[in-house]
Amino acid sequence: MKTLFTIHGGEWLVGEEVERRYKGNDVTVWVPGSKDRGIDLLITNNTNGKSVGIQVKFSKSYEKTSDPLEEFERSRGWWKFSARSTSAADKISQSPADVWVLVWYNFKEKECDFLIVEPGVLAERFKALGRSSNVIYSYMSVLSIAGNKYCIETRSMSKAQKKQLLEAPEKCCSEREWTSFLSAWDQIDRLLGICEPVT
Repeated sequence: MKTLFTIHGGEWLVGEEVERRYKGNDVTVWVPGSKDRGIDLLITNNTNGKSVGIQVKFSKSYEKTSDPLEEFERSRGWWKFSARSTSAADKISQSPADVWVLVWYNFKEKECDFLIVEPGVLAERFKALGRSSNVIYSYMSVLSIAGNKYCIETRSMSKAQKKQLLEAPEKCCSEREWTSFLSAWDQIDRLLGICEPVT
């Protein structure tokens, strides 16, 4: 007998977080059927009048030794995006999902980080970093620097750039600074028509 559908670890983590955050708003999380159409989870509001399609990409948190950022890192996720007949960025931009959620799990802290971004914006951010081939590799680091939390795309950063980041994080180049997308659940609030911020 064929399994009708499977749910992966990242999808489960995102679904669980959605149910926790929207507990008082009567939101439903749906898992699409066996055919992969580019949407991993579907969220509907209490009237089923509005919905949000989510594509989930999961990573465990990687620790990297002998790295200038190590002391300041809460977590580091690693992803590979690929396409056959087009660039990986163009494939992302054509996604039918309303938002992509990059989720990475910190086994030490037993907590997740969620990066929530529209696919078109994600694609443009990668292009701005010069990632326009059919394979894109990305590292996302959540850092605590001088009491502030930052989400930085750190792939291919030199040691000098990392040192500069630690000295003046507010001057980090905009293409690498992704903090505004970290736990950006307000994007989902807006699409579901939820006016009061959910925490």
